[in-house]
Order: sequence, then structure tokens, then C-alpha cells
Amino acid sequence: MVWFSEDAVTPDMFYQNHLKSVHSVALDAIEDNSLLIQPNGPPHFKTDGLVTQALNYAASVNHIMEHSDFSFQQEQIEPYATKPLLVAIVWAFTGDSKLDTKTQMGLFFQDHSGLDMPPLQKPGASLIDYDVQVSSGDWFAWQSSVPIVDIDTHQVADLDVVIPTLDTLSEMDVVGLNFSSATTPELVLKTFDQHCKYKKTSTWIILPPIQIGKWTVIFCHEINLPAADKYATQKRTLDKVWLKLEYIQFLGACNPPTDPGLVTLSQRLLRHAPLVMVDYPGEASLKQIYGAFNQAVLKVLPSLCGHAEPLTSAMVKFYLSSQKRFMADGQAHYVYSPWELTRWVRGVYESRGDNTSKSGASLKLPSEMAYNRTGRKETQDTCVLLVAGREMEGIKHLRFTRLKGL
Repeated sequence: MVWFSEDAVTPDMFYQNHLKSVHSVALDAIEDNSLLIQPNGPPHFKTDGLVTQALNYAASVNHIMEHSDFSFQQEQIEPYATKPLLVAIVWAFTGDSKLDTKTQMGLFFQDHSGLDMPPLQKPGASLIDYDVQVSSGDWFAWQSSVPIVDIDTHQVADLDVVIPTLDTLSEMDVVGLNFSSATTPELVLKTFDQHCKYKKTSTWIILPPIQIGKWTVIFCHEINLPAADKYATQKRTLDKVWLKLEYIQFLGACNPPTDPGLVTLSQRLLRHAPLVMVDYPGEASLKQIYGAFNQAVLKVLPSLCGHAEPLTSAMVKFYLSSQKRFMADGQAHYVYSPWELTRWVRGVYESRGDNTSKSGASLKLPSEMAYNRTGRKETQDTCVLLVAGREMEGIKHLRFTRLKGL
């Protein structure tokens, strides 16, 4: 065994080793362009370069789990090669952190990168909400690619309504697996038999998906629920023959190990699998989702259809303010999720009753729902007044008769 101290192999040595190794490795169908892009990256991988600075900054923030360690013109290559580097660093170094931390990393780049950045002055704007156009090398917002969905009023109470926010899974076949103490390798093998097919070649037995042109994603839920045995291993099937998997991807979902009954993922797994935190939707996504619901609810009130956008904005701001104020650190029952907004919208939909002909009465419903959503959680009623009165004031003609009577 040969042991090296941490200062013997520096981060820039890792960078140079990886860059030189990928220089001669073909990356699927883009190997021709990769040779043109790679020379523009090394300046940022020096000892005092941008990547090392970002790594040091990321080491100071909280993480869920610790980790061990088209043709281009020449003038288009540099902006296209350097700008995606910023997004890649955010996902690489703070991918397992909360959305607020990813946003802070984008603001960190504004002060240290010296590169052209997208507009991040708007509250809640994050670097991961942007991508780079291949043709021009300019930033563009993912929001511009999200379709606007119009749903019917009766769909507000449905449980299977999906409002697209950023992308879809049209090119993937997702197979869900629930992990528990009773989960065995045979379950995974049976899943392969149902969704994939075996092909014999001269060198390998290949296992691709049955549907040509689609990826099969094996979605493993609660992967940190089963614990390893005393030898730090888990049960596995006997070796019979090696298979080569094609267009099959494993995606595991886990909760923080601080939750009861869950275990920390081993370093043996984390060194091979990147860990990304999927946080609750941000402000832009929440407005996209619940804006569609509010538009549907107000369809029965033609005179109020124009208030759907300010109503949604006020509801989302109220929710975000409540989420920051009522944290589980203060009281155990302070648990806030977008489900609060869902119940809020459905409450307005189900409570409209005879108010469909009275605009003023209908506009009071959101404030009543706001009190119901927050008042039952807070131990001091004055906070409800402050939060609701400040964030709900954007709705025209709204009266807080119920809240003022506390």
C-alpha cells in the first residue's frame, strides 16, 4: 500500500490528469468538437484558478452528505466553453446543497469569475436557471423553453395533473423500484427481463431497452434505507455471466441521513455516483405551476380572470415568507412544502360556493385560506398578521377582515 498525504497530490494535479486523459478519449458523437473546446478550459484549472476558488468556497457550505474527495467557429469556442463551465461547477461543488446555496454560488462567480454572467439581480435568480446557446454563445433562461399550460376548472382537484416547468421525460422509460430490507437483487433482474432484451454478440452479451431510441431509467427509491451488514456489504446475486448495459441508467433517490431510520451512503458509492439535491421548486417554478391552477379557478369568474397573476404572485410570496419564518428548528410541527399551496388553491376552489356571483366575497377567500394554512402552525398570532398583511397586499380590493379580527 502506498499512502499519499493531502498536500502531496494537489487539486490542480487531478485537473491536469483528467484533462489530459479525456483529450484522447472519444465522447460519443462529439469527439471532433471536444478537441476544440478542451484548450479553453485549462486556464481556469490552475492552482489559483476559478475552479479551485469555487472548490474552496463549496467546502465551507453545508452539504447533505460528505464526499471523499454543430461546427464551431474559433471565435465561438471560447464563450461556449467557458460559460457552461460555471454551470458545471455549481452542480459539481454544490449539487447536493439547497437551492439557496446554489444561488449563492452564482453570486460568488459574479465577484470572482470575471466572465460574462446572466442577469442575477432579480430576487431568487440562480445560475442553474440559465444555459448557453450553441450558435451564439449567449445566455438564455430555461423559463423561455417552458410551455404555458391551460387547464380546465374541474382539473384543479385532480391528483394526476402535471404542470411542466423545465423539461419532460419523453425520451426515457422510467421504472420505479422501492428499496427496503426485503429488496433483493432478483427484483432488479426481473425488472431487466420486463423492460430490456438480451443480445448476443461476438464479444459481449448486450442488454439494451426494448424500446429503440429510448433510455431506460431504473429509479431506485429510498436507497439509503437498507443498512449494510457487519462486513459493510449487501446481499448480491451469484456471478454467472458478464453483461454490457446499453442505454440503461440507474437513478437513486434518498433522504438526508439525519432523518430517522436512514443511513449514510458509503464512500464506496459516493466516489462513483454524483449526489444532487432535488429541493422544492423555486419561485419561478411555483408561479408557473400555481399560476395555471389559479387561472383555472378564476375561469368561473370572468371579471376576476385578470387577477390570476397578482394572486399567484402574492400566494407564492406568502408561502416563501412563511417557509423562512416557520422552520422546523423552531417548532417540530413547522413543516412547509408546496403541498401547502396545493391545499390552498383547492380550498379556494372548493369554498367558492355561492360566491361565484360576488367578486368581493371571492377575493376574500385567499386571505381566509392564508390564515388556515399558517395560523394553525404559529404559536404567536401576530406573526400571521405581519406576514399575511405584507405579502397579500398585491391583490387588488382584497380585505383582511378575518385577519384583523385576531
